[in-house]
Amino acid sequence: MNYTQARVVLVSDPAKFDRPWRNEAAAALRVRASLCSRPMCRLARGATAALLVVLSVACAGMTGAQDRVSTGLPGSDPKTVIAPRADSGTSRFARFRRYPWNSVNVWAGSAYETRSASHNEHIAGSLRIVGVQISRDVWRGAKAHLAYVGEVLPILLVRSGPPITRTLDSTRVTDAKQLDRFRFREGYGFGLAPIGAELARQLAPGIHALLNVTAGALIFNKVVPYGAATMANFTVSPGAALEWQPVSRTRVAVGYTFHHLSNASFGQSNPGMNSQILFVRLAWMKRAAAGK
Repeated sequence: MNYTQARVVLVSDPAKFDRPWRNEAAAALRVRASLCSRPMCRLARGATAALLVVLSVACAGMTGAQDRVSTGLPGSDPKTVIAPRADSGTSRFARFRRYPWNSVNVWAGSAYETRSASHNEHIAGSLRIVGVQISRDVWRGAKAHLAYVGEVLPILLVRSGPPITRTLDSTRVTDAKQLDRFRFREGYGFGLAPIGAELARQLAPGIHALLNVTAGALIFNKVVPYGAATMANFTVSPGAALEWQPVSRTRVAVGYTFHHLSNASFGQSNPGMNSQILFVRLAWMKRAAAGK
């Protein structure tokens, strides 16, 4: 029984059904509710929400920025006089518009652990990703800065299948399509993550600690991860990294990201897949951003 069937059963007149049927419906709903209570999934959602809120606040502050100057008159207070930002070229907003992007990043990562998102069961699979990012600062401090990050994922290589406890017995199941959905298989895909943020903190000259998160959608040529899941999935991926600048305008980062994908229950089933990924990233900075 899937979630939709369970919901129909419970909202209907219970007297129309036998108790075992109602118990099965209630159990299905409890399982469905538990899918969102996994610690790592909660961490992913929390990290995404926190960074995106900070990004929104920073964007609002940037677009509303104006320079405060003195009129030059005796007794005037520089803090209370606001100069128009229009085309002076000196306001933070003008500088923000002058540099439409700060860096282009290319990163590659491979999963060392994959598990089902629904029940946290080990999947003997793999996920390899190559991504291209563009970043743009929305706030800069003395030793920290916050940037918007958007990315395209042109290469997604996945090997997925069911956990060992959920494999089908081919001697009892004769439907070829159903059996194929529960076999391990190789696939490829493409992704787009237009929502993202990265917070960087300088630890030492040329060394930064990074916290980032991206969110978007993926499409594969086969069902991922298995069963009645779908080829299209949503994704969220919070991560952390250590970045080093070996030469001017070029940075190298090594880090970890928790990659979550699921169809958000748009499919008949939503097992999802969580991948623990180690990645390497190269960043090419614009001249104005190289000294951040």
